Amino acid sequence: FVALEHLDQCVAIQKEAAKICGCPVKCTLCDEGEEPANLHATLPFMQHTQTCQDAQKQTNPIYVSSHEECQQLQRQGRDVCNCGRPRRPNRHDQQSCRLCKDGSPLNDPLLEVYPGKTCAKLAMEAKKDSPDHCSSWQMTAGQYCGCQNEPVVTQEEDEDAQACAFCGENSKVDPQHMVWLHDREISCGRLEFLANLANQTDCDYYRQQYDSQCCRQIPNNNNDESSSWWSSMTKWLS
Repeated sequence: FVALEHLDQCVAIQKEAAKICGCPVKCTLCDEGEEPANLHATLPFMQHTQTCQDAQKQTNPIYVSSHEECQQLQRQGRDVCNCGRPRRPNRHDQQSCRLCKDGSPLNDPLLEVYPGKTCAKLAMEAKKDSPDHCSSWQMTAGQYCGCQNEPVVTQEEDEDAQACAFCGENSKVDPQHMVWLHDREISCGRLEFLANLANQTDCDYYRQQYDSQCCRQIPNNNNDESSSWWSSMTKWLS
């Protein structure tokens, strides 16, 4: 038994003990255990896709394997579920989101942009989601579905901008490639969407963790593009 003068010392020892001894860590979706502002948004959680409301009920609290895993969960709580933000008016009372910013119809609603997700299905998800997330839908799924949305300004170019530069210069996201997030697989396209909900700090985290897995170099014009990934992407966007 160790007697400590300050609670911070206890927390620090618990974190180190958890790393060494494999102790489970108590965690909540929102940092303070509060109800998320966006109850109806969906996020990958416990090998399933769930609403923030359902995820919050299951994490009040939940025990995870490490503080890092808890930080990742709470990062999604902030970025997707708007933890720590004031509740917005009912989304049904506001204009629903459309993938094409100008309201034009999708070129090919049956185009499969992410594995198992057509443009039509993504358009329905965007329509049901919080209006706060609309620009992220348009910057990601909207672009892949052929919408002529205006070019986005990234957070690297303007600190007040919303867009996350997920890939570096001369590279693009492969939206169908699958990677691991926590304990489940997720497409890079869906991960790019999560990154575009994030603040600059969380955007940097997603980029550092997944750039090498999700980003593909854009080939030079002199290269044979007939069988390249970028060739298939340009066909999608044409």
